[in-house]
Amino acid sequence: MAKSDAGATDTLLYLTTGIGITVTDSTFTIRIESVITRTYARRSAVFNLRVRWPGPDPRRVDLVMTGTIIVKPGVLAP
Repeated sequence: MAKSDAGATDTLLYLTTGIGITVTDSTFTIRIESVITRTYARRSAVFNLRVRWPGPDPRRVDLVMTGTIIVKPGVLAP
């Protein structure tokens, strides 16, 4: 989940496995398509990454990463 700042109530971006996030072994790959970012008026946001572990409900959810996203026009992934 990404928001304009930590206190914001509106979500700018919400990704899940299969929609922007892939997990291979212990590696998370996050991909945000340019069709999404080209509409952003803001060029930065804060995010957190939470993992919902497999198993019976209620499943444990852990915060595993927080940070800042910087959108730079014209930068392409390999």
